[in-house]
Amino acid sequence: MTSTRSSLPSYKFERVCATFKRGKIEIEMGDITMQKVDVIIGSSSSRLLRKAILKAAGNEIQTAYNLELNNHPNSILIETLSGALPCKQIFFVQWEPDNDEKVLEQSLADLISTVVQNVKSHNFTSFALPAIGCGKYHCSIDIVVKTMVLEMKKHLMTKNLPWTVKFVVEADQENIYDEFCKQLFTREDGLHESKIYQLPSTWETSNEYKIRFILSIRTDEYRSIAYNFNRSMKEKYTQIVKIERIQNKRWYTQYLAHREDFERRLRKDIERILYHGCPEQAASSIIEDCFNRSFAGTHGTLYGVGVYFSSKANYSHKYTKTNANGERCMFIARVLILIDMFNFIDDHLLDDIFSRTEQSRLAYNLQTEEFHNLNENLQTYLNDIKKIDDENHQLQNNIEQIRTNYIKILENHLKCLPEDFRQESHILTEAHIERYKSKSHAKRFINEREELKKRINFVASNEKEQIKRLNTLQKQQSSVEKELKNLNEQLQNLYNYVENEKQTHRQAMDKVDDLQIQLEQICIERSKAEFEIQTLREELKLMHTTKEFLDEEHQTILSTQTEANEYLLSCLNEFISRTRDDFNELNKTQLKQLENEYKQMMMTVEENSLTKATINETMINQQRSIQIECEKLQDEHRSITQELIELNNYNQILSEQFLAMEADLYSIRNEHVQELITKDNELERSKIELQSLNEKLNHLAEYDRNLKFELTLYRGVLEGEYRRKQQQLMNNQHPSRPTTLRTTTIRNHKNSPIML
Repeated sequence: MTSTRSSLPSYKFERVCATFKRGKIEIEMGDITMQKVDVIIGSSSSRLLRKAILKAAGNEIQTAYNLELNNHPNSILIETLSGALPCKQIFFVQWEPDNDEKVLEQSLADLISTVVQNVKSHNFTSFALPAIGCGKYHCSIDIVVKTMVLEMKKHLMTKNLPWTVKFVVEADQENIYDEFCKQLFTREDGLHESKIYQLPSTWETSNEYKIRFILSIRTDEYRSIAYNFNRSMKEKYTQIVKIERIQNKRWYTQYLAHREDFERRLRKDIERILYHGCPEQAASSIIEDCFNRSFAGTHGTLYGVGVYFSSKANYSHKYTKTNANGERCMFIARVLILIDMFNFIDDHLLDDIFSRTEQSRLAYNLQTEEFHNLNENLQTYLNDIKKIDDENHQLQNNIEQIRTNYIKILENHLKCLPEDFRQESHILTEAHIERYKSKSHAKRFINEREELKKRINFVASNEKEQIKRLNTLQKQQSSVEKELKNLNEQLQNLYNYVENEKQTHRQAMDKVDDLQIQLEQICIERSKAEFEIQTLREELKLMHTTKEFLDEEHQTILSTQTEANEYLLSCLNEFISRTRDDFNELNKTQLKQLENEYKQMMMTVEENSLTKATINETMINQQRSIQIECEKLQDEHRSITQELIELNNYNQILSEQFLAMEADLYSIRNEHVQELITKDNELERSKIELQSLNEKLNHLAEYDRNLKFELTLYRGVLEGEYRRKQQQLMNNQHPSRPTTLRTTTIRNHKNSPIML
């Protein structure tokens, strides 16, 4: 903390200032309605202060305040425009004193916290506070001043706020002013960098391990939470059963550390008050283990697994579930965010768009997966058919090879016989071959081989049909992919259109804000002009009063002069009459003396007449100068009146332009909403088309399963026949039991029998 003062002498009629990190606290004596700050703070429970602020603000602000008070009688803070005051907004805070010192300190701490929170949410950087509670409430001045200054120091130090805070004291309250200055430069133990993570003043203390505290209905904290909750949940719930505060020092200090780090790196306020709805079981887990992505469940997956919050309680209400008593639970938490998403479009419309898009993508993924599975199954069937064909071909080759080897063996035996027996043996061999062919098992083998060839041909024909169907499915898949690509392009175009409209809306709102700022400046200039006109009128009245006073003095002087002249004339006439009576008795010397006295008297009369002329001329000149000044003031009054008329006309033009812009914005918004509805209908139709394609794919999958079943049967039959034929061939090559054959005994020269 740095101070602009080196010592603490008397603070009378001074402006005292002290800095705390990036913030600044000023103590000033004066009128709070004349403070040039962003926000002027008043108390809705202090009748004199409230009446003074509303009177200075104007009748419109008085009406707006009464309307807001009637609509929200239990509101902790009421916001109004500035009106004629040199600020941007006025906050009226509900506050009640108490005789208990601890309760009084807590209520003042809650008041400062409420003011800081609302000033921060409006992105204001300066505000003025009166000495609340030091007037008719007769609260302890040292407790009130110490608590207010200390709490404001804590907020400026712990949150590193670049604010200018003014404590304004009335001119006749010098003792309160001195107390504010004393507390401003009093160093509190522990108020330094090591105590930057200060716990909230509303937290309760407990000897046992306890983190859940039920709030009292009478506290400002309860009323503030209930008021904000009711703003978006009105008529959507029956009652608030209870509000609990979660006090976990470790999590809170970690949160403050993250918030300080983010604010230092990003250089902006990223803290928001948001809602989180969840089932009761998940709520208990969150209270025990903090917010964790493992508690996301089935709802926290819209943009990936995580913990989701909303600025509207009615939106988070959709993710809550009733317990056995029919109750639901919801969290209200301080959350650090980086970007505000979709603040222009309605949440329900976005949810509908995202849900339908997600359903379309899931349907497309399922269809694509089924198609790939079908393609893999068909490829497997083709490979199996090819293997069966290769096995049959190999079986035929083996049969031909066995037959060829058998004939070669017979020929070799014939070559070993004498020439005279060859002809007979050849005839016998051909007869034996014919007998071999005429055997029942040989005929059955040939028939089965023919039947196997027919089945192979049938499988080959089915394979061709399956290939054709596969090509058809591939074409249908390509068409579905094209349609999905078109839908994705339309959806992307819709997103781009929404972003453009959001940008347009932001620009329009910026223009509206600029117009409002210009209008406020015009109102301020108008109020200044009215104040100057009032000053000129008062000066004109003063000049008229001065003129009347001078006229009265002039009339008094004239009447006095007339009375003096009349008195002199009466004296002169009396003297002349006496002189005539005594003329005969007087000598010439006396006559001369009388003549000299007469001349002196006449000179005195002439001097009096000259003085009268001078006074008259002076009065005439003063009247002329006053008349000239009055004419000048009248001209200035006319010019100011003309300027006021022009300002009123310009104000009316700006109001008409503002109304026209509002109408244009409303029409543009309606058009955008209509286009979004149209796009939504198109997405619905696309969804129906996707469903029809899905039904077709399901039909093809059913047909594929039937075909797979048939191919499996064919494969089993062929494998069984192949194994049986292979077993027969093995039995023929290596007989396990004696085979009864007709034998022909031919004796050679050595009389050795040969078994054929």
